[in-house]
Amino acid sequence: SIERAFGDHWSAELRLGYPPKHDVKLRLKSPVLTGPAPFVAGVSAKLAADDGLVVAGVRQWAPTAFINYKFGDKSNALRPWMGVGINHTTFKSSTNAVGNDLYQDGPVRVKLSDSTGLAFQAGVTYQIDLNWSVQASWMTAAVKHNLSTYTDNSVQKASYRFHPSVFAAVVGYSF
Repeated sequence: SIERAFGDHWSAELRLGYPPKHDVKLRLKSPVLTGPAPFVAGVSAKLAADDGLVVAGVRQWAPTAFINYKFGDKSNALRPWMGVGINHTTFKSSTNAVGNDLYQDGPVRVKLSDSTGLAFQAGVTYQIDLNWSVQASWMTAAVKHNLSTYTDNSVQKASYRFHPSVFAAVVGYSF
């Protein structure tokens, strides 16, 4: 986190972080399949055998810029604060052998769109001395992205919306 104060109450902040990796697991909920009985039975058996297995991976980068307001007097050791900002999340996906084997028509290619949305945060800072502080905070952002899965003979599309929460404990140095 990099923050620049503008007076006693306002600041601009850029929050960055190491991009987390998420495993994507196949989860079945009574699939409805249509077609010839042998086809349906074969596909159902394949899906059941892979239920719960990791089929892909996703890594996300989510830098977020905030405008923060700090409550109380600058001389107070303990100061709560709130911020509003904008988040831009970029996704990168990868498939694996299990995910590729779900389809019978070539390798799977996954495309995920980027997302830009509002972000909010709240926290409290305890000023230890002139330069050092500790901070605890919570942040969330509105993330929406589109997923497209391509094979040699098919295209599947989906849209996802979620609001990740990030809790942070920070040791800060001011200069």
